[in-house]
Order: sequence, then structure tokens, then C-alpha cells
Amino acid sequence: MKIIIDSDFLEGLTYRGVLALVAVNALGDGSWTTAQLSQAVSCNSSLMLEGMGELHTLCPEFIGKQTKNKWPLGTGVASTEKVQILESDSTCRQDFLDDVKKAYEFVNKGLPFTMGSADGAAVKRWLKQNKEVTREEWRRALGNRYKSEGVVKTQALYLWIGRLLEYLEAPLDRYGKTMPNGIGGKHGEALGREQGNYAARQSAVAAAGVQS
Repeated sequence: MKIIIDSDFLEGLTYRGVLALVAVNALGDGSWTTAQLSQAVSCNSSLMLEGMGELHTLCPEFIGKQTKNKWPLGTGVASTEKVQILESDSTCRQDFLDDVKKAYEFVNKGLPFTMGSADGAAVKRWLKQNKEVTREEWRRALGNRYKSEGVVKTQALYLWIGRLLEYLEAPLDRYGKTMPNGIGGKHGEALGREQGNYAARQSAVAAAGVQS
């Protein structure tokens, strides 16, 4: 087994997770003890134990739960095929981050959007848990969140992404109730207009058969 990663996935790992990833790729399919994995990258067992736990959390379909001090990898877990992050998943993640960045920088003029390792891991988990959510839906939820009352517009992504779908239907007031007029403040109004204009441009491009 070989796990092929991209930069977004890597950002979600601590250095312990990276060590474990290197060890997993070095040993391949099978059932390996923490000690064997540690020896593969010349690190101590405690670091490897934490790193493997991290990988199991992020990739449970390929990194099995430790049983009798052994970690099942690939075979017998979910697949005997080469493991890789599919291009479609990577594209979906990039589309999501592009939309998050655009919304953030629109309501926080002059403040660049940044991401840390915790944000990367949170995005990966959210997308994995919400595969049925379309781009149109998450865009609407993002817009509604920024239109809502009491939202900390500069809050780190990992602190709020888990609640994003609460805003899918409409903006919320400070008590978590649907807002009567559907708009919260001038940023909400402006963002709503911006998203409407963007959607109109995309529809016009699609109708003309031209890629944006």
C-alpha cells in the first residue's frame, strides 16, 4: 500500500503524523507493530503511537484500529489497491477552500485568509462527513453565516466549520433562530449581492458554452 498525499492533507498532520505516514509507506500492506513502524523511520515508539493514532483518525478506511499492538494497513481494512486521494476529492476540497477564502476576504477587507494545520484537518473531516453537500449549498451556507448576527468574522475555520450546515437554509440571529428579514448587517447585504452577481456570471458563461 502507498498513500499519496497532497498539500491540503499534509497540512492536517502534525510531525508525528508525517513520521507515521512515512513509516506506513515504507512497510506497505500488512499488520505492523508500533515498534516495527518506529524502526522504519528511526523514531521512538511513543511518537509513532501518537502519529498512527492521528492517521487512523484521518484515514480510518486505510489505517485500521490498533489491535494487540498491531496496526492493520490496507489489506483487510478497506482495500488492497493502491491508496490515494482521488483527484475529484482534491478538486472538491480546493473548490471549497476557494469559496471559504473568497467569502472571508470579502467581509474582512484587507485581511488575508490563512489556514493552520487544525483548519486543514477540520476541512478534510467536514468534506468526508458531508459528501452529499453540493458547491451551491455550501456557498449558500457560507453566505448565510456571514449574514448572521453575532458571528465572529475573523474566527479560525476549524472553530466553526462543523456548524456550517446550520446556516444552509437562512441566516440566524444571535439566538440561533432564523432571521425574519434574512439579512444581518451591511456585510450580509453586500455579500448577498456579490454572490448573486457571481452566480449570474457563472450561469451566463455556462449558457455561452465558455469555461470560466
